[in-house]
Amino acid sequence: MQQVDNSNHDVKRALREEYMAKVGARLCFDLFCGHGTYCRELYRDHFEQVVCVDQKADALADVPGDAHVKAYKGNNAGLVLGLVNKYGFADFWDLDAYGNPEAALVKGLKMRPALDRFAVVGTDGTFISRKRNCSVPVHWGYGKEVRWAPFAAGRKDYPVIVRDNLSRWFADAGYALAEFEAHLPRRQSVIYWAALATRQPIGAPFQAGE
Repeated sequence: MQQVDNSNHDVKRALREEYMAKVGARLCFDLFCGHGTYCRELYRDHFEQVVCVDQKADALADVPGDAHVKAYKGNNAGLVLGLVNKYGFADFWDLDAYGNPEAALVKGLKMRPALDRFAVVGTDGTFISRKRNCSVPVHWGYGKEVRWAPFAAGRKDYPVIVRDNLSRWFADAGYALAEFEAHLPRRQSVIYWAALATRQPIGAPFQAGE
């Protein structure tokens, strides 16, 4: 099994500290929690309730056993609707996937959250598969059925793709993408990003971020 590169711990922690301070401290979903590093370092002392999910039982065994920390073993996208139904929509979502972090978030957004704002941090390693399988974003001036050419998008375009996908998903749920920050580690096809969503007026049109 390929070893996951967590060498950018400081960048990831800084993003989490910055964006969790922008939202309420009621509920955190740590949906790719691994061994619970950020739960121990940040979340359990900040949020009233922390929900941790991972598919590996040995990793979950290291998650803090505090009364306000709940751990679940399973697939995030498969569990998320039940978690939102049980706990409500989270103020803060940690999606440290290294693969596709979005499936659970998109499902959760279909529950139509009622918060004034929420934040999401993610680790996304899907750039190559996006280029191969996804249509070119409409806002880039191409028809929606046009597919990527092999070199149609470079690594520098990765944050643009992620940001504008988030903008559209948030808009569908009644929110605007108020803030977005992204970091591209050198020589890696991975992006660390953070986003703040704020409620927007009903009927407000989608606008891609700057």
